[in-house]
Amino acid sequence: MHGYPTHTNQVPSAPGFGYYFFVLFFLRRLSAVGVAFLRDTFRFVFFAGGFDVAW
Repeated sequence: MHGYPTHTNQVPSAPGFGYYFFVLFFLRRLSAVGVAFLRDTFRFVFFAGGFDVAW
C-alpha cells in the first residue's frame, strides 16, 4: 500500500491520542478566543448603539 503501514499492529495508538488531544486543545482554544471576540464585539456594538445589555 505505497509503503504506508497498515492499520494492524504497526501503528501505535500513542500518536493517535496525541493528535486527538492536540486537535481538541486547538479547537477549545480557538472556540474560547472566538467566544471572547464575539462577546466583546457584541458589547461594543450594543454600547455604541445605545442598547442596554440585559445579559
